[in-house]
Amino acid sequence: MRCFAAKRPITKALSVTSKGVTVISNTVKKVIFFLPALLCLSLFVVYGLGDYWVIGVIANPEELARYNFGAEAMIAHGGDKYRSASSYAMASLVVGMLAVIGFILSLLMLFKSSKKALLKAYCGAAITLFIVVLVGHAW
Repeated sequence: MRCFAAKRPITKALSVTSKGVTVISNTVKKVIFFLPALLCLSLFVVYGLGDYWVIGVIANPEELARYNFGAEAMIAHGGDKYRSASSYAMASLVVGMLAVIGFILSLLMLFKSSKKALLKAYCGAAITLFIVVLVGHAW
């Protein structure tokens, strides 16, 4: 079995020295230290694309009635995205796709950058999360 990011066997990611100490490769360290950002971006991907799937694609009438689209209270509290099911589905799709793009770009920065890769990946994830929250709130 081969490791995707390191392009070497997985057994080389962890090695044991002559004194019995386990040494973790740099690639594994990067992924471990980047896990909080990956989890946060993953939550936005699941939230955005999950709502798009339920409201936009499946469009279950019971679920649509639960959201009360078009109600003045919903529009006043949540914004214009609650005017109709289609506008809410579009807003959710945009949030989900922005999070997917940020997820992919952050991983590319993490593995392709030679200097300060972890810092660059975290900055990319933070900028992505800022844009996702801004777009999701302002929509």
